[in-house]
Amino acid sequence: MLSALIFLLLNIDKKENLEKTIETIKEPEYEYGILVDSFNIKKGEIKQNQVLGEILYLHHINHQKIEHIVTLS
Repeated sequence: MLSALIFLLLNIDKKENLEKTIETIKEPEYEYGILVDSFNIKKGEIKQNQVLGEILYLHHINHQKIEHIVTLS
C-alpha cells in the first residue's frame, strides 16, 4: 500500500512538471519571414530626414559602435 502511494505521488509530480513544460512552449514568431522570437524588437516610425546613426544613438548605441557599423557597411 505504501509503495502504491509513493508511486502515485511521484507520477502526480511528473504530470505537473510536464504540464508546466507544455505551457512554456510557444509557437515561433515571425515578422516579414524572419524568425524574431529570439530578438529584442523595438518598433517605431522613422521621421523624415532621420538617419540611421541618429536612430541607433537614440537606442543607446555609442558613436564608436555607430562608426564601426558604418565602416563595415
